[in-house]
Amino acid sequence: MRTIVGLVAAGALFVGASAQALPTSFTATLVIEVAGFEPATLTGVGMGESIPGGGASIPSGALTGGLVSRLAEPLFGVLPGFALCAPGLSLVPAPVPDTFPVPSTPGAHVADCAPLPQAALEALVYDAASGTATGGLVASAYLTNVVDQALVAVPLGLVGVGGIQNFTLLGAPAWLSGNPWTTDAVSVSGALTGFPLTTLTDAGFDHRDETGAGEFKLVTTALADLGALGTVPIIASLQIRFGAVPEPGTLVPVAGGMAALAIRRRRA
Repeated sequence: MRTIVGLVAAGALFVGASAQALPTSFTATLVIEVAGFEPATLTGVGMGESIPGGGASIPSGALTGGLVSRLAEPLFGVLPGFALCAPGLSLVPAPVPDTFPVPSTPGAHVADCAPLPQAALEALVYDAASGTATGGLVASAYLTNVVDQALVAVPLGLVGVGGIQNFTLLGAPAWLSGNPWTTDAVSVSGALTGFPLTTLTDAGFDHRDETGAGEFKLVTTALADLGALGTVPIIASLQIRFGAVPEPGTLVPVAGGMAALAIRRRRA
């Protein structure tokens, strides 16, 4: 009898725990806009968690993508290409700088960094109570020269996390200020030297239903201070749609089946 009671109790605990967080399928799209350049898009599908009436999470590396573009007009007259790809790529004057797949036509872009590694999103954890989430970008923004090699790299790892990251740009100090994800409205402004001020705005939402299924949108901003070159506002939006979450009631037969199996074995 103790065995049967134990099995029923274990089944009940299993059902109760599953009511809190169950793996469920999701599709997601992340759009990153560095002011003045074509937005980059990361996409992904997989299994995450969406708690009914609560938080949500998706695993690291579930979203990947990138962008490489040729500007309609070279920036500052000498930088014709822009890319958003994985961080850590080799810059000029490295012995063998990475070459980016920059299109030959001005104003054209490709939504891919191949053969260079793509940008990605780290594991994201959303707290519904505060309407905020953390999950950083595994990405850098690059400006390329006339032979499609990068002269400038801006690290974007604190976008979606928060904090300040110092880095060096063409030998001069620079920094990036980032923020966590939120469902609130956000706004950021900045301008490169000699260019008009740009303001980027967006807002998120949480439209999941009582089962945890549905869509929610997170937004965040960052500002890159490039010293004498000015400032560059950055905004990102992440839309995640969770599929139907298995209802706890569908797991109740598991506990009953475990008990019934134990009874049959005892009788045998």
